[in-house]
Amino acid sequence: MEKKKEFVKLFHHCMQVECVNEILYPHRFSKEMLDFYSNIDEGKQIRAYSTAGITMEFITDKPEISFRYKSKGFCRDKVAFDIYENDIFMKTIEEPERSETGFVCYKKQNINRVKITIFLPHCVWLGITDIDFGNWLPIDNLERTILFLGDSITQGMTVSSPSQAYPVLIARAMNCDYINQGVGGYVFCQDSIKDSICADRVIVAYGTNDFYMIKNGKMTVYDFQKNVEAYFSKIKILYYGTKITVITPIWRADCKEKDKEIFLKVKEIIEKCANDKAINVIDGLTLIGHEERFYVDGIHPNDWGANMMALNILRTLS
Repeated sequence: MEKKKEFVKLFHHCMQVECVNEILYPHRFSKEMLDFYSNIDEGKQIRAYSTAGITMEFITDKPEISFRYKSKGFCRDKVAFDIYENDIFMKTIEEPERSETGFVCYKKQNINRVKITIFLPHCVWLGITDIDFGNWLPIDNLERTILFLGDSITQGMTVSSPSQAYPVLIARAMNCDYINQGVGGYVFCQDSIKDSICADRVIVAYGTNDFYMIKNGKMTVYDFQKNVEAYFSKIKILYYGTKITVITPIWRADCKEKDKEIFLKVKEIIEKCANDKAINVIDGLTLIGHEERFYVDGIHPNDWGANMMALNILRTLS
């Protein structure tokens, strides 16, 4: 058990690490928030438990490192681990799709002692065990932390590998720690911000699923506005004095002419409610080119789109 406690120090960009039957499960949310999403439906549960943005980071001189993993749920088929040496992207290790268990082994490219960063899969709920990193040393947390709140685009569900999600790219460029609390399919809801994280900046990006619900008659514009107002009121209290930025929905190919009025109304409401609370606004329509080649499905960014989104957000942050 003492050895397991030491291994907990490996995990970064998470709120807690749970040990079950000698397997370490890192979580992006508190138990209260994991229960909140679990009570919505199984899909939200798996998305909330997924290890998006979570890393194992350490210093070692061992030529070859390895570990085993056990998966408990999938919100996409891909199981991929990104490996960095001294902050340089070296390799993506792709496991068989929806693999429930597996053994990951990596031979270092640098022969000397190096910092290793392993990004865990962004669309899988999994745990780590049988860790063999040699005589490793832990990595200290960085001084500043960014909290990312949002939906599947924030979670990074459609990028090719876990370190290519836009929150990771932004945090790395700013030399900040971060927690990615994006949950695929979610919307503006004040009950989703119960966790209080010591963050220097909060970036919020909801609205695209709200638009979809309004378009399909599952939510009224009036109710949407009330939800946004309540969300911003609560986040301003919870993160009083913290820099808060909201990103309006990005371009989507399925927004037909008849739907544009609703889309623009959603954007307008987010902007107005944010301005009323002195929250900085980034226009999502200015972040990614309005062409399908930057998207996986016309809605979710591919690697090109995610990189473009990250770069253009960085240009606006002060």
